[in-house]
Amino acid sequence: MTIRNLPEDLVVEILSRVPAVSLARLRSTSSKWNTLIKYERVLAKKHSANALMHSSSLALVLIDYRLYVVRFNLHGIQSNVAPSVKVTDQFILKGPLSNNSSEEVGIRNVIHYDGLLLCSSNDNRLVVWNPCLGETRWIQPRNSYKESDLYALGYDNISSCYKILRMERFLHGIIFQTDIEVYDFTSNSWRVVIVGKSRNWVIIYGETYDISVNGHIVIWGHTHGMSVNGDTYWLASVQILEHEDHYQPFLLSFDFSTERFGSVSLPGDVYTIPLALSVTRQGRQLCMLLHGFFKSNVYDIWIASKSESTGAMSWSKLLTVWDDDIHNHFRFRQFGNGVSFLTDYEKEVLLSCNKPNQYSKNIINIMGKGKYTELEHHGAKPTHVHDSPTPFLFSYVPSLVQIQQGI
Repeated sequence: MTIRNLPEDLVVEILSRVPAVSLARLRSTSSKWNTLIKYERVLAKKHSANALMHSSSLALVLIDYRLYVVRFNLHGIQSNVAPSVKVTDQFILKGPLSNNSSEEVGIRNVIHYDGLLLCSSNDNRLVVWNPCLGETRWIQPRNSYKESDLYALGYDNISSCYKILRMERFLHGIIFQTDIEVYDFTSNSWRVVIVGKSRNWVIIYGETYDISVNGHIVIWGHTHGMSVNGDTYWLASVQILEHEDHYQPFLLSFDFSTERFGSVSLPGDVYTIPLALSVTRQGRQLCMLLHGFFKSNVYDIWIASKSESTGAMSWSKLLTVWDDDIHNHFRFRQFGNGVSFLTDYEKEVLLSCNKPNQYSKNIINIMGKGKYTELEHHGAKPTHVHDSPTPFLFSYVPSLVQIQQGI
């Protein structure tokens, strides 16, 4: 009996254990397999579960509006073997009318969830993309998109559908107001959730900037929202009412099932500063990078666990890294220009990515227990030290999730 003659449920079980990238190539070998791989929801669900279990993830990096695969070689790092990194295999996003043309869309920002990438383009377009299946869905605006818009991609566990959050923040006098819309993949439409509601929190987002809130200045750096288990999280700060010029950092969340914002306490203590968010390689848990106010060469990575019964979130320290050479941390600490990170718990190292600066043109660094290393990587690099956007490093789990089509 050949594999083509096997029962479909057995074929689904076999294919669910094949890496998603390899499955994408198999689609061209048989029309039956193409249909099975592309449309069979049971296969997609099984494959997603197996991918998470076996940590078959990639690292991607956004450099100069292009998306690349990052390959780390950390074997032997604990035996003083020099690590290496390559930035290769560009993921090319084509325009909606490009077909086989050479038009390439520049990506300003990207959000990853469940194998799908939500990309905002340089020309203010919005697209959901599954690079593994080669599928895209261009999302039309209710009115128009703006460069300052903030987006998130998540999942409604009640309605069983993907959703997009769009936030437009603007100043009305000296008060920040927010227009919030939610896009539902099943209805293929935007719905206004909140119009012009004043909020006293500020999401730490974008390049370093000065922002005036109620007449006071808040200086923040760069961060990205992270989607985990359907919800999205951002580092934010809230105004302390007793001290109008003081802002307390906290973790802001958005629940796509209830379409409500929430707040989560930060790990650490008052002497630690939150820097960035990430997710585990399996995409199941949120991670946070903090550093000490008094011990600025020490960095802690905390991991969050969410109770299934109560929904409460708790934190535990995953890893602490530091550099014995105090001078190196000035290179590492150019976080005013933004930082993104991954954690390899088994190797006990922090993998970080930041903008080139006056200390170094390298963008990828490794910090372990007592040692800091800049990696001179092969492949794509920022073209300009000062004018290039901040690179963004993140974990990506290829999947067979089909982009839901509207009804």
